[in-house]
Amino acid sequence: MNYEDNLGMKGTPLDFVKTEESADETITDNHKVDVKNNNEEKVVKPNIIQGQGNDRVDTGKNGCVSTPTTRSRNEIPLSYVEAIQQLNTLQSNTKAMNESKHDINNPVRAKQKQVDQVLHYLGLVGVTLDDIKKLNVIHISGTKGKGSTCAYCESILRSHGFSTGFFSSPHLIEVRERIKLNGQPISYEKFTSYFWTVYNALYANRSHPDDMPAYFKFLTVMSFYVFVKEKPDVCIVEVGIGGLYDNTNIVPNTAVVGITSLGYDHTQVLGNTIEQIAVQKAGIMKPDCIAITSGLHSVDTTRCKQILLNTSNTINCVLLEAPASLFNYNWKQQPLEQDWNNTIKSVNISLAIQLAFLWMFKMNKSGTLSGQVNQMIDKLLATQHRHSLPLGPGFEIDSKTYRGIKQCVWPGRVQVVYKNKLKYFLDGAHTIDSLEICSHWFQNKSQAEAGFEPHSIQRILVFNVTGERDPAILLPPLLKRNQFDYILITPNVLTNQMSPDTQYGGNLVRSTAQSKKTDVRTEHVISNNNASQSNNVSKGSLDFSNSIQPVTIPKCLNSADSHTPSSSQHDKVIKLAAIARSLCSPESNVLTFTNVMDTYNFRHQLDPSKEYHILVTGSLHLVGAFLNVLSNYD
Repeated sequence: MNYEDNLGMKGTPLDFVKTEESADETITDNHKVDVKNNNEEKVVKPNIIQGQGNDRVDTGKNGCVSTPTTRSRNEIPLSYVEAIQQLNTLQSNTKAMNESKHDINNPVRAKQKQVDQVLHYLGLVGVTLDDIKKLNVIHISGTKGKGSTCAYCESILRSHGFSTGFFSSPHLIEVRERIKLNGQPISYEKFTSYFWTVYNALYANRSHPDDMPAYFKFLTVMSFYVFVKEKPDVCIVEVGIGGLYDNTNIVPNTAVVGITSLGYDHTQVLGNTIEQIAVQKAGIMKPDCIAITSGLHSVDTTRCKQILLNTSNTINCVLLEAPASLFNYNWKQQPLEQDWNNTIKSVNISLAIQLAFLWMFKMNKSGTLSGQVNQMIDKLLATQHRHSLPLGPGFEIDSKTYRGIKQCVWPGRVQVVYKNKLKYFLDGAHTIDSLEICSHWFQNKSQAEAGFEPHSIQRILVFNVTGERDPAILLPPLLKRNQFDYILITPNVLTNQMSPDTQYGGNLVRSTAQSKKTDVRTEHVISNNNASQSNNVSKGSLDFSNSIQPVTIPKCLNSADSHTPSSSQHDKVIKLAAIARSLCSPESNVLTFTNVMDTYNFRHQLDPSKEYHILVTGSLHLVGAFLNVLSNYD
């Protein structure tokens, strides 16, 4: 039965939560708990937090360098839950981005509304520009791979013995994943304490009732406040959107910046041409810094490099190109992992190596850089109006660097999870270029997993897009390489059986006794956290979150007892399903679901005698929700 048939076209609203996002960064962490007998001393909070008010609901995602430590419901401090609820009342990024669409041709206004506002709010919490200048920051922008590059860079530097801070966006499961100290998401206690300190100060110093930062801006302010107080040796900061006018672009003396592969994304904010986009990404360069860019860009690589070079000459900083091949480095007999040779992965690893080593060079903290490299950098720094893009040094990869690369984990990106005799292939690709890569990866990986019986495998695509992204453009890269027996369309909503403030927005808390964890094997294709495991497979349970509130699981949307969607969600689901049907082969079955839990439980309707490979992609929101379910439900 088709989705439209089940609805009867009567337009009866489904108890759906609107999860339209204009940017990947528009994610929150929503909790619903009943914590009793909690004797923890609570942080002082303003009266406004009494009651949830008009809590904002978003979908959830993002990764972490290390899997968060999880707790049962009664172990999570009530004040942390209240902090998350209050955070979600702040203006969504959707509204902020809609306003910024009008700022493309008005950079003064844009800068005032973004960078200067962050500095203003930091001033209200007692952080001065001098405090910011004292931080050792590595700033990274780009269209693809900036999160992975940040993760590799952080892991390498931590392996060299430096204490690290890491601000990234968005998150996969919990919002605290965005702020990491020494590779671990900030603890519940620290998140709670820092949140209320920052929130109370901003609330008390409002110039008018609505003078509070939007969600992402608030977390940016909070992250820099944390770094100033915790004083890590180095802070790795991932740009949210663009770079030049991004909230994170507040450090005037950044020593090293990285720019990953460039392509088309967020064009409604950054501009429709590669020139406009490249200028925005290059906006994180600072005078006398060292900038390193990927040698591979999705569109017009030569033009991208020229724009970046022009910017570097204008502001007087050195710009290098990271070697595209890892064979440019001296690995000292250490085996080069097979999956590292993946083109995109090798580019990101190479850029991370350059960032980490050149930061150590700038900070005079490296004993591994030869005099020849020192002379090369010094010569480039002294050269005015450079006309070419020199290749970054072919560093010698010592055991610390090797270990940092090998132990880096970035969930939700080219990740394979084995559970209940099913194989889930998860990747948060959400642009044309990244979906091309994802499609190629799934094709090769699925065929390799199938062995000598490739035709015995049934393949399933679980798909959704967010914001203004066009599924008619994003689906073809997946369908032209792969034949799917089923295509499952689902919104980024965990379950319909919760009130709006508890829909999937990240980690949803429930009692540990109310979920069942089974033995799960997970393969982090981007890296392997256990060098002793063979085939890059580690055993154990997927502890990505605390858990989820118990629900009554409805069946596929094609059953009569399902909820019906609101008009906006209904229209989006109908459109996406229609597009999928028009593009896929006649043999593919396109089904639509009300939520991620329904989609996950579709496995009960599959033939147990067959083997299934399930690709989950199109949105990191969706991938985060699936990881949540896979880690907590049987």
